[in-house]
Amino acid sequence: ERALVFERFYRVLGGAPGGENIEGSGLGLAIVREIAQQHGAVVRIADRPVMPGLASSGTLFVVEFTANPNPPH
Repeated sequence: ERALVFERFYRVLGGAPGGENIEGSGLGLAIVREIAQQHGAVVRIADRPVMPGLASSGTLFVVEFTANPNPPH
């Protein structure tokens, strides 16, 4: 499902207690990905926390920017 969560209107079923009551339209991560791409960045789901001290539960999304996405010609 990792690739699907970035698709518009996709929602993970059963992701919360009583999964049928999850709020939202399923657009948030699609919007984040689009904005990131417009700025030369990539959004990915981390396999594990990348910083010491983060809780091991939940999901960690990482936005990676390149040093100079649009160098002058």
